[in-house]
Amino acid sequence: MPVLLVEATAEVSASTNSVNANVVRELLETQRIAFDHLKVSNISAIAPTSWIALDSAEYEGLIVIGGIVGKDERSLTLFRECARNVHDAAMQHSMPLGFGVVVTSSTSELESSMLNASKEAALSCVEVLRILHHYQVMEHESDISTYQN
Repeated sequence: MPVLLVEATAEVSASTNSVNANVVRELLETQRIAFDHLKVSNISAIAPTSWIALDSAEYEGLIVIGGIVGKDERSLTLFRECARNVHDAAMQHSMPLGFGVVVTSSTSELESSMLNASKEAALSCVEVLRILHHYQVMEHESDISTYQN
C-alpha cells in the first residue's frame, strides 16, 4: 500500500514547493515506499483532503507538509486546527503520520523551516512504518508457531 503525501503550496514559491516535495519523494523512493502526492492550495485544505483520501483509498501512512507565514492569532489558530485534525485523521485510520507543517515570521524563514520539517516528517513516517512492519512480522510468526503446535 502507498503512503499519502499531502502538500500545501500557497505560501511559498513553486521552486520551494518542488524542493520540499522532492525531499520527501527521494526519501520514500530510497526506502522503496510507494506514495500518492496530492497538492492543496492552502493549510486549511490539508485536513479535509487527508480525510477524504484516507476514506476513499487504502494507505499505509500519511505525510503532510506546508507552511504559514505570520505568527498572528489567525495563523496560529489555523496551524493548531490543521495539526489537530490531521492527527485525528491518522489516529482514526490507525496509521503512521509525518507532520511537517510549520509557522514562521517571514517567507525566507519559511522556506528553510519547511525543508527541515518536510524531511523530518518523511523520516518520522518511515520510522513508524518500520516499527509497524516489525510487529506485523512478529505477529505473523507467532500465529504460525501457534498453529504448528
